[in-house]
Amino acid sequence: MRVFQKIATAACGGLVVLAVVTAMLPRAAIAAPSLTRGTCWVAKFDNGSKRTLCFRGSRAVTMANTNNVVDSNTWSTCNFSGKYVQSDDKVTVAFAPGSGRCTNGASAPLFVAVCDFRDEKLECRGATMIESEIYEFSGTFE
Repeated sequence: MRVFQKIATAACGGLVVLAVVTAMLPRAAIAAPSLTRGTCWVAKFDNGSKRTLCFRGSRAVTMANTNNVVDSNTWSTCNFSGKYVQSDDKVTVAFAPGSGRCTNGASAPLFVAVCDFRDEKLECRGATMIESEIYEFSGTFE
């Protein structure tokens, strides 16, 4: 009986130590969902446009945006290079104006979005600024 009590006491003590150590871990030590993966994140829209986000190491992100040219019926793809930050399930992406080029010859515009990481999807809201006009963005990347 004494052997069983010693084993039970040791096991219980180990669980208490494990609980205390887990509680002491900094919040950042608990891993946030990973954005980097074998394929990029894609958002497709009813009008045929799409955006593709590719998360790289060192907080780098690239984006390709295929969309109608403003005030036109022609299509253009803009390629952006930017940065991202992640805090738990929130991700912010930012692309400075001129961070890339578009197939219509323009420089890539300013784009910023804040996303929620839910169920292997990024639900994002943001905006693009082109020639002092702001165009809102809402999309889900899968």
